[in-house]
Amino acid sequence: MQDENVVFNQQDQEKLSVDAYSFVDVLQAVQEGVQQGYVIDVETNENYPQQWGTRYLLTMVRHKTEEVKKVQEMTVKIDASAVQEVVDKAVAEVKEMVEKVEQVEQGTKGKPGRKTKQG
Repeated sequence: MQDENVVFNQQDQEKLSVDAYSFVDVLQAVQEGVQQGYVIDVETNENYPQQWGTRYLLTMVRHKTEEVKKVQEMTVKIDASAVQEVVDKAVAEVKEMVEKVEQVEQGTKGKPGRKTKQG
């Protein structure tokens, strides 16, 4: 978007100056700057946006990204033999309890309404 009312002055690759006479033109210029990787600098007095009557001046600076650190792959080996022993023991105990419950149920089955002898 190069409107005759908007002047882009790319002083260097790190700065983009916008000089416009319409608020809408400023917004469109800012949008284009953002799409190119610039941000409005409100941190410094030098680049702070200004308005002089109907003239808008602002300088956008290249957005600085933080360096991304390379992620290293790590392999972890876990000895699960102790866990497996506990699981096996628990499974054996559950099977034993199920067998006892089945034996009790078989011994208590009888005719309806009659009490069974347990002994």
